[in-house]
Amino acid sequence: MDKVVSVRFLRCRVADYVARVQGGEEFVILRHGRPIAMLRSRVNGERVVRLPVDTFRANLRRALSIARRRPVLLTWRGEPAAVVGPLPPDFVWEEWEL
Repeated sequence: MDKVVSVRFLRCRVADYVARVQGGEEFVILRHGRPIAMLRSRVNGERVVRLPVDTFRANLRRALSIARRRPVLLTWRGEPAAVVGPLPPDFVWEEWEL
């Protein structure tokens, strides 16, 4: 199962999630319980838009809007840290009933 993070928690703890991605984890970003993007490591040769982590956090709604269409490389002190990008075409989300 994919690890998930809501937009709300991502905004509050973006540095922690970026560090976890650098450790090899991947996350599905949820908005209102629906998947909207992936937080993952960079794929070699991938064309990306660069954005500092603090700018990403300050402009989260707009940054996620861009990331839904093309990958955004998050940088930490000028170094590549993580990518927020569109969901893969073969992504399947199974909702849970509580």
